[in-house]
Amino acid sequence: MPSREPDPAAAAEMAEQCGHLLRALHDPELEAVALARVEGYSVEEIAGQRGYAARSIKRKLQRIRGLWEKEPRP
Repeated sequence: MPSREPDPAAAAEMAEQCGHLLRALHDPELEAVALARVEGYSVEEIAGQRGYAARSIKRKLQRIRGLWEKEPRP
């Protein structure tokens, strides 16, 4: 039976890429929002956790996407 675990090299590469994208945000608040979203939290849950309105979190996520679209791939 094949393992459900990722190949160690692939996992390391993905971790490196994720770290690169998070560092590219240059803002701890945006990093926290991005991490929460990647972890599966909804916009409403993130808003409650961070003390913002859901609309503010949506704007932060739009900003994150915009920054990441401009970011060259490592």
